[in-house]
Amino acid sequence: MKFSKFLQLMVPKDGKFFPLFEASGDVMVESARQLHNLITVESEEDRQQYFAIIKKLENDGDELTETITNELNKTFVTPFDREEIHGLTISMDDVIDSIYGVSQKIKLYVPKTHCQQLLELSSLMIITAERVRSAMGLLRDARKNMDALDLACREIQDFEHQADVLYYKGMMDIFQTETDAIELIKKKEILTDIERAFDKAKEISNVLRAIVIKLA
Repeated sequence: MKFSKFLQLMVPKDGKFFPLFEASGDVMVESARQLHNLITVESEEDRQQYFAIIKKLENDGDELTETITNELNKTFVTPFDREEIHGLTISMDDVIDSIYGVSQKIKLYVPKTHCQQLLELSSLMIITAERVRSAMGLLRDARKNMDALDLACREIQDFEHQADVLYYKGMMDIFQTETDAIELIKKKEILTDIERAFDKAKEISNVLRAIVIKLA
């Protein structure tokens, strides 16, 4: 399977885990940014354009997941436990998949409007993805960066808590103000899907924390 041009730029040819993790983080950040663009644009043409970009990024994420898995299968000595490398890989791919899932719902349902909380959640998703990406950079020297990694874990978990608050407020507002039952269902499902992306990001922090604990 050939890497896309985007991945060729992001991933050095040494095949190591760290640049692959960082590239996955880059895909996550870009997916979050494009989802925010998708939510905030008004024209159908623009929505289709951003959806196509997110779909391509999701494919890039799948390629990275397959590459890391293949590297793991043929590498005898790994920088962390194999279970942690696998868990980190899957969790990061899950976030990217969840972001793509939100974009799919928006494309299929074409809601007339978006609730304010969805806009806030998409902005928070960018911040969360950027924090995950910075944590991936810290893994290259994890022993030296244990305090910084621990802080990143706490911040990612705090973002997930903030997302929960926004999610429940959004649900309350939808059920109180939306009079069209079909539109209510659309908004409810889209809001639920983006909240799941934060749950998956929290799983990344759990794996990172396990790495920090074992290195301490």
